Amino acid sequence: MEATLKTLTDKLDETESLKSIIAERDSLITSLTEEKEIAEQEAVIEAEVGKRLAEKMAELNIETKSVPAERKSLSATTPTEKKTGTTKFDPQPSVSKGMAGLGSWLSERIENRGL
Repeated sequence: MEATLKTLTDKLDETESLKSIIAERDSLITSLTEEKEIAEQEAVIEAEVGKRLAEKMAELNIETKSVPAERKSLSATTPTEKKTGTTKFDPQPSVSKGMAGLGSWLSERIENRGL
């Protein structure tokens, strides 16, 4: 009897804690939806103000100049390096006379083997 009473009180405590968690989630959801509605209303108001401002500026023949975009990062601008004429993937690298002689000797040896 005591065991069933204890399990019932444990279940009751668990359901109460779950109900409080659900109530917290519901309040969070309502606050977020209210914030979303407020943001949407502000966006509508800003769009209307922008529209009226553009109409008034067109009425007064005032031209707006677009501001060039600026870099927003804090990283320093790195200077670009000058490229040299050759790279390590150059198809025809410069070869010294000794290396050219070694290459021809090696190609003759391979040809003589018949590979």
